[in-house]
Amino acid sequence: MFGYPVSNKKGLPKVKLGEIGDWKTGGTPSRSNNEYYNGTIPWLSSGELNNMYCFDSIEKITETAIKESSAKIIPIGSLLLGMYDTAALKSTINMIECSCNQAIAYANLNENLVNTVYVYYCIQIGKEFYKSQQRGVRQKNLNLSMLKGLEILLPDLAHQNQFADFVKQVDKLKFNNMEKVLEKSKAFLYAKIF
Repeated sequence: MFGYPVSNKKGLPKVKLGEIGDWKTGGTPSRSNNEYYNGTIPWLSSGELNNMYCFDSIEKITETAIKESSAKIIPIGSLLLGMYDTAALKSTINMIECSCNQAIAYANLNENLVNTVYVYYCIQIGKEFYKSQQRGVRQKNLNLSMLKGLEILLPDLAHQNQFADFVKQVDKLKFNNMEKVLEKSKAFLYAKIF
């Protein structure tokens, strides 16, 4: 639809991630304070950035942790990106208010410029290219300023929205097909058992 982002044969304008959102990093409340953990606020680690959408987390923190530590509440619909080692540029879009550790950067993107689903896919498609551009062969980590400097192609918002709608339809078809396969598998198992 937009061509290969590295070659950009369609001549689309580019924009840096730092120009489309206010990027911040998460924080980790002190593990020695029991009042900070086992609360109700989802708190993500970079190992949980595996799916396009995030609906929950393994660990939860408390309101006290938010008030007294570097952990912050992340608005729903933000893009979260891993910055360190093997999780670098793993990403998700949070569908719940949550918090995250300092190995994750996040931004609520400017909806007048970009569609978050479109940006998510730009990162996914360009992940290996972006990693190859990191300074130093041995460096496996990104820092916040490096992340803000990553460029993506910027088609007009109408085309980004069209792309995001297409992705949602494909995901819906995948889900519907998966449900059909599960139903057939259930019927097969029931026939074998009974």
